[in-house]
Amino acid sequence: MAARSAGASSSSSCTPLYVVSDEREAPFIIELFVEESARGQGVGRALIAACEDEARRLGFRRIMIGVLARNDRAAGIYASAGYEPYQVELTKRL
Repeated sequence: MAARSAGASSSSSCTPLYVVSDEREAPFIIELFVEESARGQGVGRALIAACEDEARRLGFRRIMIGVLARNDRAAGIYASAGYEPYQVELTKRL
C-alpha cells in the first residue's frame, strides 16, 4: 500500500503474525514510513486507516502494529488511533 503527495511518498504493508490462538489471523503492519516533508499532514493516519479498512474488508477483527521503543512520535500517533501495548521484545547487541 503506498501513497504519494506532492513528491513525497509513504508506504506500509500488512502480513499475518501469529502470536496466540485468539489472534492468529491478525494482520500486522510491519513497516510504516512517512517522509519527513510529508509528516504532520495526516499521511501516516491515512495509511493506518487504509490498512485497517483492508483488514476489515478481509474479515479481520483485530490489527497490530509495531513501533521502535524510542519512537515516541509514532507511538503517540498509534495510541491516538486506538492501538494499545501488547507485546514487549528485548534486544541485545553482540
